[in-house]
Order: sequence, then structure tokens, then C-alpha cells
Amino acid sequence: SSSQLSSNPGGFESITNGTIILPTYEEEVCLVFYLTLNCNANLYCMKASRFNARLNGGNGGVGGFDDEVVYDYPTSLNERLAAVRHANGKDWWLLAHTSGGNLFVRYLIRDKDIGPLQTQWIGTVHGSGALGPWDSIGEMCFSPDGSRLVLVTFKGVVDLFDVDRCTGTLSNWRTLGTLATIVPGENTYYGTAFSPNGSKLYVAEGSNTLLGCRLYQWRLDTADIGASKREIGRGTTETDWGQLQLGPDGKIYMTHFNGYDSAASQNLALSVIHSPDSAGLACDFRYLDLDLHRPAATLHLPNLPNYDLGPLLAMVAEAGPSHTLCPATAGLPSDSVQLGTPDTTSGAVLYAWTGQNLSDSTAAQPWAKPDSSGWYHLVVIDPAYGVPCGRTEDSVYITVATPSDMPSITASADTSFCTGDTVQLQSNANPGAWTYNWAPVPGLGTPDSAETSASLPGSYVVTVRHPTLQGTCFVDRDTVLIMAYPVPLPPAAGFAGADTAVCAGDTLRFRVSLSVSAEEWLVSWTGPGLLDSSGTPWAVPLANSAYVVTLRDSASLHGGQAGGRCAVLQDTVLVEVDVVWAHAAPRDTAVCVDGCVPVGVAPIAGYRYLWTPADGLDDPDASQTVYRAGSSTGLDALVLRVTNDTTVALGCRERAFAMEVMVEPCGLPTFVAEGSVLVYGAARGPVLLEIWDMSGRLVLRDPNYIGGAGGLKLASGMYVWRVEAEGECGFSRTGKLVVE
Repeated sequence: SSSQLSSNPGGFESITNGTIILPTYEEEVCLVFYLTLNCNANLYCMKASRFNARLNGGNGGVGGFDDEVVYDYPTSLNERLAAVRHANGKDWWLLAHTSGGNLFVRYLIRDKDIGPLQTQWIGTVHGSGALGPWDSIGEMCFSPDGSRLVLVTFKGVVDLFDVDRCTGTLSNWRTLGTLATIVPGENTYYGTAFSPNGSKLYVAEGSNTLLGCRLYQWRLDTADIGASKREIGRGTTETDWGQLQLGPDGKIYMTHFNGYDSAASQNLALSVIHSPDSAGLACDFRYLDLDLHRPAATLHLPNLPNYDLGPLLAMVAEAGPSHTLCPATAGLPSDSVQLGTPDTTSGAVLYAWTGQNLSDSTAAQPWAKPDSSGWYHLVVIDPAYGVPCGRTEDSVYITVATPSDMPSITASADTSFCTGDTVQLQSNANPGAWTYNWAPVPGLGTPDSAETSASLPGSYVVTVRHPTLQGTCFVDRDTVLIMAYPVPLPPAAGFAGADTAVCAGDTLRFRVSLSVSAEEWLVSWTGPGLLDSSGTPWAVPLANSAYVVTLRDSASLHGGQAGGRCAVLQDTVLVEVDVVWAHAAPRDTAVCVDGCVPVGVAPIAGYRYLWTPADGLDDPDASQTVYRAGSSTGLDALVLRVTNDTTVALGCRERAFAMEVMVEPCGLPTFVAEGSVLVYGAARGPVLLEIWDMSGRLVLRDPNYIGGAGGLKLASGMYVWRVEAEGECGFSRTGKLVVE
């Protein structure tokens, strides 16, 4: 299920807090930590994988490392992982607890690096007494502000600690729980969560078949926290309660368990604490309040640390975004860039920069004017926290552009064109993912591409830019000048001639009728079967075709001299061709005795069709008809004749097609003695088979019978069978079967 996936992918589905996901400094890359039994037999260890959401076309995937062992020591971990932001607000402290003692293990997670193992012995010793093994079960989580940690166990332990986010160490241990005496029973704690402002602590029993699971609240803003324990909700005896999770909406959600039944109502809803900062019943706990529909949630919820928790330090090192600058050219200095972010502490922190040509290495935002590409490194120290906690670092890489980063463009040469026409404009730039823009826009086809078309005369400027970088060296421009010539008067309409009709294989000649001197026009023809493209070409059309004649005035093709004409005109001649010869021949086919089969060809408008002989045909005057076979087997011969009155008038011939139909002795049931299996011959389409014994009991019914009775064994005796096929060529037959 999705809850199991988010709780412990690759691990064991019953682990309480088995998985946690921590972001790195790189957007869309995170580290996934999870508990599993796969390291040491029957002992929990911790592994990690690096997940990159950009891999696999944006679907995400593991990259960098996968299933890397983080903790694999003789002492097994129990079912708890929790994480809190370091005091610098960037790194993470990852905590786990071992079984059979009071040992916490922690790791400092800095970006994609996992620090060395650190340990601390503090809190209740786990694993003691008859119920000791139940200490391994139960949640552990940090308060939203990261100042406290709570750990609960199924044996009744509720340990509360203060947290030092600088060192990750725990202190000020307080025990609030009441040890359980029987499992399942009272004080079998499983789920826990802090309220949004950290003033209230909630702990839920996991399994209480005596009284029903109970939800408790402790007030952490009182002097005597232990005395503030109060029951604020209770469930039913048949339902276990699972994990608690503070949501981004400020409400606390709780799962349940009523067996692994995805349809059980308790597994399809979450209980909700709507006002968890309020004391007592005012916190507004509602049992089974949020309907999940599907999928079911049994015990588990995602293990979500406070990803938005900010730093404790007055200022964290932020070197700023990377930049690419223009280099020094033609005696001009290179560009400069301001690094870092504004100081919001009024001088309470110390800055130290290293890198090329800095204006002030101790300023929050110095200017840099690098001669070449390189790194700038920033160290910020908050004296209030000292070193190392108050020391943060960051770096930024500043690139000085090379020629491959800077566009250079040459546009098309100046040109001329005829009024009403268009001309293609091109820009030839050095290789790169540049952006293009042509202006002015009126008269342009696609002004935002490397190539465009222009329909108006004028001066056009093309600008090419680097898609992301800013600066004078990342832009280049060029200009194209276009002149236009006037359009001359056109010739009379229909100058290509009238449409016509010919027989297939005949030769046809085209001529152009011009209302002005023919010498002023260049004539070209296009179309299928042309023997040449001159002014009066011959053609041999083989099918209905369109022939296009194009006229271009000769003056404009020679530079558009003064007094010349400028035009491109077209006309079309449609030629209808007898396409009987283009008919596909009907295919030979086969049919069962007394059966039927479709025969024929696709019809063409204006043609007549005739089948001979007409015996057995539903419609001998149709291009496609149905042939019905008789009771005799063998080959039946058919002839299809195709004619067209128009083409016959032109002297074109008709076309005759011959085909054969094989009549086969199929469609009758056959009985095989071995095993008394009924076998049915070939059939076209679904066939229904039914078999009854002599008492009228239906032995077999198969609505999609295709031969063979599926291995049916019949006892000795007499049976009645029936086969039936629906459709245009359907049938129904009945017979008797004797099995000895």
C-alpha cells in the first residue's frame, strides 16, 4: 500500500518509523534512510539510497548510491527513525535507538554526505522484564521547533528529552509513562506527536482489548508535566491505534488497525485532533473523522520531519546564485557581480570571503570582478554560538564566458520580392541554444525563430540572445533590407483550359491560353505522367489527376528591372480517367457446405457491377454480395464484370475478374472414440455447443466453441447435442451421441 511504501520502501512493512526522507542542497535530490532486516540476520540495520527526481524522464530514480549500509552493528536498532534540522537550518541530525538498552545513535547529514556514527546513553533502559521485547515498538519524534524529542514504547515508556540542535545531543530526561502489565492492555503506547506550538504532547495506546485504546495529552507548558496527563479520547476494544502525525494544516492525524482488511471502516479513516494546541477536551479529538475511501491505512503514516524548520543562528552562509559574466574585450574590463545576500543581523555576524578580485572580503555582499572562471567561498560565524555550531559555509562558482557562450549572427543578404509574395529570412549563428527575435513584427511569419518569412518590404532586424545569461556579450544583431516590385495584371481566368476525360493509357496534350504576349511569361506544368514540363507538355494519366500550370513573369526573374512585371499565377486542369483497371481483383475464398461467405470488391461511384453465374448470390448486381454454397463440395467459379457508361462512350473497355470459392465439408460435428470427446469442424465466428443426457440434464454449454469439448469425459450412454452459430451465415444443428 502507499502507506507501507512511504513508511518503509524496501524494508519490512510493520516497522513503526522505518523510513525518513531528507533533502540535500541540490533541488529534487534527496536521501532516503530506511530500516531493514537484510544486513544482519534477524537484526534491524539502517541503509540509505540517493533519489533524484530528474532521472528517468522526470519520473525519478536512484542515482549516486543505492542500499548503502549506514548502521550495521551487533546491537540491533529498534523501530524508530527521527530527524531534525541542525541549528544552521541546512543540515540534519538523524537519530535512531538501539534495542535492549538506552543507546541513541545519531548522524550529521550534510548535503549528500553522511557523517560518522555518534552515540549517547540516556533515558529508560529498554528490553528489561517480561515485556522487554515490546520496547522496540512505538514512535519517536521531534517537536516542531526541534527543541524536544519524545520516545514511546509498547511497554509503557514515555521519555521526553531536550535537544541541542548544535550537537544533536539529548538532555533533561523526563519519564512520563506508566509501564504496562499485560500486552495487549493498558499503557501499551504506540503513536505520539507534539502540537504545532510544542505546548502539548499526545500519546496513543496501540492495543487495549480491555477498555479500548485511549489517547492522552500532557501539557508541556506547566511546571509539573507528569501531573497534567489527561485522557481526551477512547476507541473500541476490537480496533488497535497506530501512528500519529502532525500535518501541514496544524492538525494531528491518527491511523487504526482492524486486521489487514482493506474494506474495514477503521482502516479507511483517520482520527483527527483539530485544535491540538488547546488543553484538554478543547483540542477537539474526533474519532474516525477523515474518510480515506481508498487505499486503506493500517497503522502507518509517512514519517515527516519539519522540513521548514529554520536556523537558530542569526545568519547562515549564502554565497548567492552562480553567474556567467562577459569577459574583457576591446579594452573594456570584464563584468562584475555582487555576491552573497543582505546582512539582516545589523553586524552581529562575521563574514570571510575568498576568491578573485573582491571589493571587500569581510562584507556581506562584496563585488567580484574575476579574470577567469572560479569559486568564491564564504564563511559566516555567529559569535553567539561560537565554533563549530555557529560556523556555516557556502560557495558559488562564477563563470567568465568563452566564445561558445556568446552568440554571433549574420542575417540573409538584402533582397527583393514581388508584392503579395513572401521571402524567407535566415539568420546564421554560431552553434548554441539561442533565442531569436525579428522586428518589426508586421509582415513576419514566425518572429521568434531563426528563420521566418516576410510579406512586406522594409528593414528587418534579427536579435539573437543567450537563453539565460544577461550582458552585452550575450546579445548580437544584424539587419536585412527587402524591396518589393508591383504585381502586373493577370491573364484571363481559366488559362489552363477546360477539365476533360480520357481513357486509361491515352496520351493528352496541354496548352495555355494567354491574354497578353506569351513571351512575358514562363510556363511550367506539374502533375502525374507528364512527359515534359514545357509550355505545351504531353501526359499519360493513369488515374484521375490534377495538372497545375504555373505562370511567372519573365522580367521579375531577371532582377525586376524598371518596367518589368511581377506575378506568380496558377490554374488547374482536372482529368478524369477510366479507373476500372485500378480495381483490385476479388480474392479466392472458402466456405462450408450449406454455408455463406462475403465476396466482391470495394465499390466506386459511377460504375456498374455484374456477377455470373447468379446462382447462390444474394445480389448479382452489387460489387459486394454474399455467396451461399450448396450441399456439394468442390470449387465454384464466379466472374465479376465492371463497366462505366462514361468510359465506354470514350471507347474504354470493361474489366472482368474471375475468382473461385472452395466449398468444404466443414460445420458438422465429428465424434472421436478415444475418451468420447466431441470435436466440431471449422466454423466462422462464435459457435454455441450444448450436450444433454437422456434425462434432460445439461452436461456442457460452451458459448465460444471452436473445436474439441475441452477434454470433457462422458460416461457410457446416449446424449443429445446441439451446435448453433448466429449472424448472417448462422445455423443450428442437433444430433445424438452414443458413448460405449
